[in-house]
Amino acid sequence: MLRGSVQIRATASDQTTWVASRIAHSRFALITKYGADASYQIAQVHAYRGESNKSFEWLERAQKQRDAGSGFAILTLAIACVGLYGTVSYKVARRTGEIGIRMALGAQRGLVVRMVLREVFVLAAVGLTIGLVASLAASKFVESFLYGIKSNDPLALLGAVAILLVAVTLGVYAPARRACRIDPMVALRHE
Repeated sequence: MLRGSVQIRATASDQTTWVASRIAHSRFALITKYGADASYQIAQVHAYRGESNKSFEWLERAQKQRDAGSGFAILTLAIACVGLYGTVSYKVARRTGEIGIRMALGAQRGLVVRMVLREVFVLAAVGLTIGLVASLAASKFVESFLYGIKSNDPLALLGAVAILLVAVTLGVYAPARRACRIDPMVALRHE
């Protein structure tokens, strides 16, 4: 039979609650692993408010690193959207004559928008496919860094794909709309 007791000291009640929930989760894991004979007793759970306690500095540091990493990820995604916007805008500007001829020959505005969107989404699909294959191949290498999720968690992968597709859509929609508003006469004079 596995027995033990734990005394926990935390600096705030929310940290105490977090630690107590981690211990309850551990007790469930022990019972699952060793059968119903396993008991894990929590002797005391106290929150010492005025006392400086160094045991949770690692948790605060990890939370700050998580927040900084999330901030940099959002900044990177925003920069990628701006870069995609600039690239597609440049491509549409270079193809002004072609788009003008298409419009003069009777192409619908929706077809012009779809043409621009299709070109970008094909490239995005190729990039996402390569990225998914690479992330699945590298998942075993980063497994030790992950806590709480599996290395090839399908929900996390689908979330990443969805976020990237939204970013592509945000970056390309304005240039595509601008392409369909090109006046054929202005575009033909542009040549």
